[in-house]
Amino acid sequence: MTERHIPYSMVERRSFLGRMSAIVGAVFFAQVVLPLWRYLFPGMSREPDKVEFTEDMLAQLNTLEPGECLRFQWGGVPGLALRARDGELRVFKGVCTHADCNVAWRSETNDFFCACHEGRYDEFGKNIEGPPPRPLTRLFVEFTGDPAKEITELTVWRSESVQRKEGEGA
Repeated sequence: MTERHIPYSMVERRSFLGRMSAIVGAVFFAQVVLPLWRYLFPGMSREPDKVEFTEDMLAQLNTLEPGECLRFQWGGVPGLALRARDGELRVFKGVCTHADCNVAWRSETNDFFCACHEGRYDEFGKNIEGPPPRPLTRLFVEFTGDPAKEITELTVWRSESVQRKEGEGA
């Protein structure tokens, strides 16, 4: 009788366990450590100081009727430019203050809505229902033109202090 030789597996038990430990560690790091880091150090986000609207974005903005909203990119998150029913232009970060989910404007109910946990904000960004702990983050605008007719230039700023600081440096 001849002896049969069973070949070794390509992955030995010890290296398999090492690889699985590395995968579990990476998942733990991504799920726990990174959000904790962002919570502890919120200023280290890659949020821009300002965004200047392009001609295409301005064309879309100028066609908005009162009560309509335009979504635009604010760094890594959405921004929302609302032409309020009173004609005022209000600009917010489009991220819920509860769990960083995206919010959407609902013109039929005249509110911003977060579908993750059913949070609601009024047209001024004030939290009115659900778990959001604070209002939407309002962004500051500087524009040329008449907001009721046509805006020819629009810059959106993260805060008034950043806007003032850059204005002094110019």
